[in-house]
Amino acid sequence: MDHIRCQFAGDDPAVQREAVDLLARCFEVWAERKVAFKGRFPFREQSFVARNKSGVTVGHLGIIPFDVRSGKGDTISMAGVASVAVAPEYRKLGIAGMLCQQATIWAEQNHFAAMPLYTSVFRVYGKNHWQLADPNGVLLKNPHPQSSSYGWKSGAELSCDEQNFIRKLYDQRQDVAGWVVRTGDPYDAVSWQRLFSKPGYLWYIHDSGYLLSVDGTLAEVCGDVPAECAGTDFAFLAAHDPACAGLISAGWRDVSGDYPQPPCWEGEAVMNKVITPGMLPENLFFPLPHKF
Repeated sequence: MDHIRCQFAGDDPAVQREAVDLLARCFEVWAERKVAFKGRFPFREQSFVARNKSGVTVGHLGIIPFDVRSGKGDTISMAGVASVAVAPEYRKLGIAGMLCQQATIWAEQNHFAAMPLYTSVFRVYGKNHWQLADPNGVLLKNPHPQSSSYGWKSGAELSCDEQNFIRKLYDQRQDVAGWVVRTGDPYDAVSWQRLFSKPGYLWYIHDSGYLLSVDGTLAEVCGDVPAECAGTDFAFLAAHDPACAGLISAGWRDVSGDYPQPPCWEGEAVMNKVITPGMLPENLFFPLPHKF
C-alpha cells in the first residue's frame, strides 16, 4: 500500500480543486457541481485531504463551520462534516477513519461543540465514534393537501422588502434550539443568499409572518400559522416549536411514528459526535433547510 499522509488544507483553492475532481469521480451530484461551479467548492469549507506518496489526493473530508441557537439567547459553534470521499482504488484502507480523526482533533482545538453530519452509511461513521442523533423533530401530515403553488414564491421572486421582512422575523426568533444563525456572506453554506437561491425552496408571506417549504415539506414557520397551507403535504418542525401546536390544532396529524426517518431526508439520518460535553441542549433540532 502507498504511504498515505493526511493533512489539514484549510480552504486552499488549489487543494480544493483537486478535492472537487475526486468528489466528481465518486458522486454524480459532485460531477454536476464541478461543472456548475467551475471546479470550485460551492461554499466555504475547511478541507482535510489524504495524499499518496506521489502527492495525489485520494481522500477528502470537509468541515462547514456554523453556529446554531441554543434556545436560551446564545449560540453554539458546530463543525458540520460534508464532502467526504475516498478514491475507489483506495477504499477499505482506513483512509476515511484517518480523515475523521484529523478533523476531530481540529474541531477540539478550535472549541466546537459537536460535529453533525447526514448520511446513510452509518457503519463508517459509527466506527469513528459518531452516534445516531435524535433530530428532535415532529413530522406532521396536512389533512387537506392541495397541489397549489398560489402565493408561494421562489427566493428570486421575492422583493428586497420581502427578503428583509423574512430576515427580520427569523432573526427575532431565539426560542428554537438548533435554528441556524444565517449570515450575509454569500460564500457561507448557511448564508441568506444561498437560501434564497436554492431551487425547491418556496416562501409564503402573509401579514404576520412567513412559511418556508422545502420540496413540498413545510420546514419553517415564523409568525402565525395560516388556516390553509396549500402546496405542502408534510411539515417537519422542532418538537418544541410553538408552530407544531398551531398546526396540530388546525388538524395536522403527527405521523412521526410511521417513518423511521423523515421522508424529506431522502433515506439519510443525522449522526453527531459531541466534542465539548455539556454544551448541547437536549432538545437540539436539526432543521431541514440547512441539511447538508
